[in-house]
Amino acid sequence: MKKLYTIYLGKNIWQDEIDDMNTTKIWARGGMLWYSKAKANACIKNLKKYDFEKQNKKFKIVELIKSI
Repeated sequence: MKKLYTIYLGKNIWQDEIDDMNTTKIWARGGMLWYSKAKANACIKNLKKYDFEKQNKKFKIVELIKSI
């Protein structure tokens, strides 16, 4: 089993805007996964520079288990 980590903001998974090939035609929203908790923490540190967190919505790391 491998452990993966993702970021939640409050009760919901953090989703980032993904611009495919830097065009405005195809946009996607998706969560991010890391094999390292340290990398997830580094992402949260960067996200804290912006005004996403609120009193009742804080970033947290959630551990996922990959069983395949």
